[in-house]
Amino acid sequence: MSSASSPDAPSSTSPTTTSPTSDDGFVHVHTSDPNTTTTPSQGIKRKTPVDQFENDNTSSGGGKKFQEDDQEEDDSDDYFSSSGDSDDGSSGDSDDDLPEMIVPETDEERLARALQAKNDGNDCFRAKDYKTAVLHYNEAVEADPTSAMYLNNRAAAHLQLGNYEQAIGDGKQCVALDDSYFKGWYRLATGHLKVGDLESCRATLTQAYLRDTQQQKKIQTMRTLVDEVAAMLEEAEALIADKKYSQAVRTIFQCQKHVPGWSGLLVLRCEALVGTRSFPEAYALATDMLRRDPNNSDAMYWRAQALYYQGDFAKAIKNMKAVLLRDPDNKKSQTLIKKMRKLEKTKLKGNTAFKGREWQEAINAYTECLEIDPTNAQFNAKLLCNRAAAYMHQGHHKRVVKDCNAAIYADSTYAKAYIRRGDAYVAMGGVDNFEIGIKDFKKAHGFLPEDSAAYRDVSKKIKSAQLSIKKANRKDYYGLLGIPENANAAMIKKGYRKSALKWHPDRHATKTDEQKAYAEKMFKDCNEANDVRVTIVVPLLCVCTSTCANCCKLLLLSLFFVSCVGRC
Repeated sequence: MSSASSPDAPSSTSPTTTSPTSDDGFVHVHTSDPNTTTTPSQGIKRKTPVDQFENDNTSSGGGKKFQEDDQEEDDSDDYFSSSGDSDDGSSGDSDDDLPEMIVPETDEERLARALQAKNDGNDCFRAKDYKTAVLHYNEAVEADPTSAMYLNNRAAAHLQLGNYEQAIGDGKQCVALDDSYFKGWYRLATGHLKVGDLESCRATLTQAYLRDTQQQKKIQTMRTLVDEVAAMLEEAEALIADKKYSQAVRTIFQCQKHVPGWSGLLVLRCEALVGTRSFPEAYALATDMLRRDPNNSDAMYWRAQALYYQGDFAKAIKNMKAVLLRDPDNKKSQTLIKKMRKLEKTKLKGNTAFKGREWQEAINAYTECLEIDPTNAQFNAKLLCNRAAAYMHQGHHKRVVKDCNAAIYADSTYAKAYIRRGDAYVAMGGVDNFEIGIKDFKKAHGFLPEDSAAYRDVSKKIKSAQLSIKKANRKDYYGLLGIPENANAAMIKKGYRKSALKWHPDRHATKTDEQKAYAEKMFKDCNEANDVRVTIVVPLLCVCTSTCANCCKLLLLSLFFVSCVGRC
């Protein structure tokens, strides 16, 4: 056949070579005819009128060949370039430059390829390699999009991967292709259950039953499970309403086993976690929900709540504003933003008064701030600790202890509250209070970095309290006699007489045995204090020839006469 033959068929003189079927499903055929191009959809591309015109004009010898546009250096719109024959009369084209011609696969080949892909997917599914199984099922569906079975298999793999929306989509396509396919309806019902669409699940189960009444037992099992999920959801909502958050978390956890893809249940779990003060866990859950659905306003709201209760007001307000952009009428978000701003303003007022050493004004501001939101335990712990610091400056040590107790109850890891409470106990004095203070200091040590200045300061406080205990274990003669440390001889004598009269055994003859024993001990201690006065104070006063309060104080504490004389 000449080169001017019909474009509907390739030239018989053009040798062709056939390549194996490619990934696109077509058979590639090589031809030496440079004027023939192919596409997957058409097989061999027919010659255009331009091609035919050029062939007619060059039939006597000159040849035309097709070249790519980007091979032209002058960016010409002309897609054809002339190519003369070589000197020896041979063609300028080599066998390596021959274009490909694609022949479409037959229906039998296409269906065979789909079946093989399905079988490969089944093998991966049985091996629990669900991602690879989905890839094979994708190939099968592409090769044969009319097969409900392939869509149903792909839906099963998506369910195993947790891609519940994709599984539902495949299930709907499956039953649309084959309305009588029971497995398709049942798989679709499973997808609805996984995402918590209980009403759609019940309706789909009804359709499945109509297709195969012999599967009534299987369908009833799923219906029972749907009813159990609905009951657990109702119970969880009631527990949250009653503020029984720990029980609600457990109920929601059991429910989630059956409906892992239900975003509404995850939002409910966030609320319960915030109620149990598990703020980091609530924040992590809400953040994970936002990764899957960035427009989930409920997840954004509860992430803001978690940030708020952790004291990160700036990020919480940012999240709340994002919620309001999507829902300007969201009253909960508006209320929370106003509350956070009021808390910050009132706390700043207290801090300013404290820096100005206006203790009572600072106490009043912190008290007002505590009343704004009693549920924000972590933020209120800081307010209580600040108010305790103001009380400390006023000398109200018992109030300091009370506020620090409340702060530690709200935040058991708050080191500053332990330190402040320990300071209050040490300031109150007494061996018992010193020991309690040391325990608080050591507790604070556990929450502070060892290389921090705060850690070193607490270590000094511990050593100071331990020294105070040693001093307190010595007998306090001044306390026994009821006199000040700078008392003179007359005051000492008067104090002894008064204390001896108070603890004389005859005055406690009618008391209990325990009270008698304590009175007797105190009477002996008073006599011991009097002996110190007689043997040491009197000779000292003779040496000094005057009443030296400093000497009396030193002698009654240390009992070293020579040391005192040296100081005089």
